[in-house]
Amino acid sequence: MRNFCTVLSATLFIVLLVNSTKTTSATEVVFQSRSNHLKGHLATPEGTGPFPAVIYLHGGMGPVVAGNPKATAEALAKAGFVGFAPIRRKELSLRANAQDLIAAIDYVKHLKNVDNNRLA
Repeated sequence: MRNFCTVLSATLFIVLLVNSTKTTSATEVVFQSRSNHLKGHLATPEGTGPFPAVIYLHGGMGPVVAGNPKATAEALAKAGFVGFAPIRRKELSLRANAQDLIAAIDYVKHLKNVDNNRLA
């Protein structure tokens, strides 16, 4: 019984510790893709890093933005990653979207708190 109570107490402590993590709110940022200024949502975990980073590419077509880029960036930060959700241009050009992705990767690689060896 004593071991059970010790394990139960330790489990409750861990659950409370995990759930007490502050929610990181995403900031809207602007980054450059060739001559275009694009927006994105950036969220970072608490601390100084360097942190691994994840670039979230939302779905959608034309003017429709699918998913929730801001909430996804925030969830990534809560999980310990720098979360970046660039908002793609509304045009359907695959070439333009590829250029914007390269610009997003470049943007993240130049953040001081990002570990460039751990990008996804």
